[in-house]
Amino acid sequence: MYDKTWNPSKQMDWPRTSRGESRAVGVKGDIFRPDIPVEVTAAVFQNMSHSRHRFILVTGHPDRALAFLKGCGNGGGLGWITHNNTEPKGAYRGTGIIVGGHDNWPPPNVWVGFPVCNQADLDNIGPDIMRVAALGWPVWISYEPALGPVDWNRPIEIVPDRRGRVGIRVNPMTGQFQESGVVDPQMRIQGIVVGGESGPNARPMHPDWARSARDQCAEAGVKCFHKQNGEWVAGSYYSAAGCGSHPTWPEYAYGAGGELICLPDGKVRRNPTPTRPLESVFLRVGKEAAGRELDGVKSTNADLPWRNVK
Repeated sequence: MYDKTWNPSKQMDWPRTSRGESRAVGVKGDIFRPDIPVEVTAAVFQNMSHSRHRFILVTGHPDRALAFLKGCGNGGGLGWITHNNTEPKGAYRGTGIIVGGHDNWPPPNVWVGFPVCNQADLDNIGPDIMRVAALGWPVWISYEPALGPVDWNRPIEIVPDRRGRVGIRVNPMTGQFQESGVVDPQMRIQGIVVGGESGPNARPMHPDWARSARDQCAEAGVKCFHKQNGEWVAGSYYSAAGCGSHPTWPEYAYGAGGELICLPDGKVRRNPTPTRPLESVFLRVGKEAAGRELDGVKSTNADLPWRNVK
């Protein structure tokens, strides 16, 4: 539950530095959670809009985020926040209406992120993500944990077909509208952070899923940061890394000792058979041993979506 003693003003009282820094928002949890008062969320956005820092959000409630951000407007060039989509006449204490006082709204230093684990997730929340982007907010994807393959170029329907009228669909990687062919750089995902799952019940991430995200981002000119491989590694990685010196490597790799088959289509099964290629056999080696490299390459901070962006 939301900690009512959490003071958002204190949360946003970042150290004053000579240059802006990237700050994660919501260390107490998702600021769009239903149990967090909207006044608190508004106060957080109020403070962020006046800061020199860059704020990185991630929310599992895209519908609530969209509803809140749609209530943010630009009245006479002055950013403001209200709950009923009308321009406030001034600060209105006690009702959650907060005047932003910002001449560049939405503030470009606030990045709104959304978790996507597989294709079903993107198909489900993609319309809300694109609608947030349409409001002018830079959006990014937390593809962590990666639990299945994703076609990041599949057009997302932001306006459905109705009464014989063709809807509006946009490619989330390129910002190109399917019907008109027009490209809007604002209507695109600005970056993807990829990572395998960690923890006691972690599921494996097939390297093909991470490779696909990396390659699709490279083709579209979108940043991709590979954060970690998680708890598991493919047998081919394990062997190529020189870790296959265990005297019973073949038996261990293909035995019944808790190994998994993780196929590129997202299906996971236990107890692989010797006919399976090492690429689809996974061994649990722990997060540290699994490492952060993808095909021998480790992402740097420059690969983060919000780095080196003015």
